[in-house]
Amino acid sequence: MTQEKFTEEVADMLGVTKDKITMNIELESFERWDSLSMLSMLDLYDEMELDIEVDDVESCKTIGDLTALASFS
Repeated sequence: MTQEKFTEEVADMLGVTKDKITMNIELESFERWDSLSMLSMLDLYDEMELDIEVDDVESCKTIGDLTALASFS
């Protein structure tokens, strides 16, 4: 998965358009960021064949933190 596709997936999960996503925006600023969104993120990481734990996602504060877990090079 490309970083662009990842960003699209995250935007969709949060119920916003991709242009509303920036790396430094706080996850708490999104109304739809909740425990179900965290589980959706875990599913997305699983689809990417990444071994990410719940604690890893819970510790994320920004979109950039979520993106860093995906290890895009």
